[in-house]
Amino acid sequence: MLRTTIALVLAAVLAAPAGAGQPVDLALVLAVDASGSVNRQEYDLQTKGIAAAFRQSDIVEAIRSGRHGRIAVNLIT
Repeated sequence: MLRTTIALVLAAVLAAPAGAGQPVDLALVLAVDASGSVNRQEYDLQTKGIAAAFRQSDIVEAIRSGRHGRIAVNLIT
């Protein structure tokens, strides 16, 4: 569910149509530790921190300032 929330936040913040084959300025893969050594609170801290980062105005501005004005993000747990 949290992955879905992050995806929705990214879609809303970037306000760009999603779809294969669309040019992006950056393809970013984020890996979140979800191993047995990470408890629920630590996992939530990681994912909520990522979501909060994409809400920051300077991050949004940097993304939109690229040639295509969008990035592709894949979150792997």
